[in-house]
Amino acid sequence: MKIRTMTRVALFAALTAVGAFIRIPLGYSSITLQTFFTAMAGCVLGPWYGVGVAFVASLVRNILGIGSLMAFPGSMCGALLCGVAFWKSKNLPLTLI
Repeated sequence: MKIRTMTRVALFAALTAVGAFIRIPLGYSSITLQTFFTAMAGCVLGPWYGVGVAFVASLVRNILGIGSLMAFPGSMCGALLCGVAFWKSKNLPLTLI
C-alpha cells in the first residue's frame, strides 16, 4: 500500500510542477493549474500528503526559477485546507470551490 501511495504522491507532484506553466486567465488576474492539482492532491491523498505534494512542487518551481518564496506557505496551506474540508464533508465539488 505504501508504494501505491508514494507513486500517487510523485504523480501529483509532477503534475503540480508542470501545471505551474499553464495559466488560466480570470479577468485581470490568472491562476495556474498548480492550484487545481494541489487541491486535488489534498482531497485524494489526504491533507498531510497534500502538503508534501505542495512543498515538492514549490521547491521544484523555485529551483527552476519560476516561483517565489510565497509559493511555499500559500500552496501548503491551500492543500491542507482542501484536504481537511474534503475529509470532513466528503463533497469534492464543494471542496474545490
